[in-house]
Amino acid sequence: MPKKSQNKPDEICSFCSRPGVIDVRRDKLYKGVLIENLPAKQCPHCHEVYFNLDTAQLMEKIAREPDRYARLVKRLVARVA
Repeated sequence: MPKKSQNKPDEICSFCSRPGVIDVRRDKLYKGVLIENLPAKQCPHCHEVYFNLDTAQLMEKIAREPDRYARLVKRLVARVA
């Protein structure tokens, strides 16, 4: 579950143009690498989640060099139908 930090009622959603965007922390599977605890924005109305330029560039950097930034974790995976 994402952690919510502070509510900025004056911040406008880039997608639906409504106010009330909040700061959250999200895990994101990006180019085959699970990146944990990324700072993001989330709209309480349309529920869109988006990352700022610095975070997007960090995600690209991690995806280009996963051995430098990530560790291999064995996980159980279940498939339904």
